[in-house]
Amino acid sequence: MWPRRVRPGRTEGRRTGHSAPGGRDIPGRTSAGLPEGVPHLHKYGSYGGNYHGSGITYGGRPFILVVMTDGAPLAEADAAVARVTASVYRC
Repeated sequence: MWPRRVRPGRTEGRRTGHSAPGGRDIPGRTSAGLPEGVPHLHKYGSYGGNYHGSGITYGGRPFILVVMTDGAPLAEADAAVARVTASVYRC
C-alpha cells in the first residue's frame, strides 16, 4: 500500500520529513543518533501515534536502518530511534 499524499499545512494523518546530502538537514530521530558530519539520507514520519525513522548512512561502513515505535510519546520515540541509530553506527 502506497502512502497517500498530504497537502502542506495539514495537521492530521501522515507527517513526513527527509533530508538529502547537500540539502537542508532536518534534525532528530535518525540524524540525532549520528555524529555530526556523517553523510546520510533519512526520512521520518508518524501515523496514528506511531513514529518511525529510516535512513541510509554512508561513510566507512554504510548501513540502512528502519525503526518504528508503537504508542510511545513523541519525545520518547525520537530518543529511541536516535539510540538505535547510534548503537548500529558504533557496531
